Amino acid sequence: MKKNIFLVDDNEMDIMAIERALEDKVQAGKISLQVFNDGEAVINRLEEIQKKNLYLDKTLPHLMILDLNMPKMGGIEVLERIRNDPENKSMVVFILSTSSIPSEIKKAYQNNVAGYLVKDEMGIGYEKLNEFLEAYSNNVSFPRK
Repeated sequence: MKKNIFLVDDNEMDIMAIERALEDKVQAGKISLQVFNDGEAVINRLEEIQKKNLYLDKTLPHLMILDLNMPKMGGIEVLERIRNDPENKSMVVFILSTSSIPSEIKKAYQNNVAGYLVKDEMGIGYEKLNEFLEAYSNNVSFPRK
C-alpha cells in the first residue's frame, strides 16, 4: 500500500534534502509526499479533507513529519489543533526539528507525538530519516478512516 506522508517544514534546504532522500520511494510508488511550508497550510488542508469528505480519496496522511519553528503557526500549535480535532487526533505525527531543548521535546510528547527526531542527528542527506521511515512504514499498521 502506498503511504501518504505530509511534510511540514519552512526550510527549503531541508525540504529539498528530504525530497532527495525519499525520491526513490516516491518514484517507485511506495510513498506520496505532500509538502507544506507552514502550519497554517497543513491545517487548512486537513480541514479541506474533512469538509469535502475526501477520506475515501486516500488524501489523509498515514503520517506527518512536522517541524516546530515555522511562520504563521508553529509545530506545537499544529499538533495541539490536530490532537483537539476528533477526526485527526489519532494521526501519526513525528517531530523533525533542529531543537533538542528538553522542554520542547517534553511538550511534543505531551501532545502524543509518535517520535521526536533532531535534524542534526539524521545524517548527511537525511539518510537516517529515510531508513527510519522505511523501517517504520514496513512494520506498523496505520490508522485509516
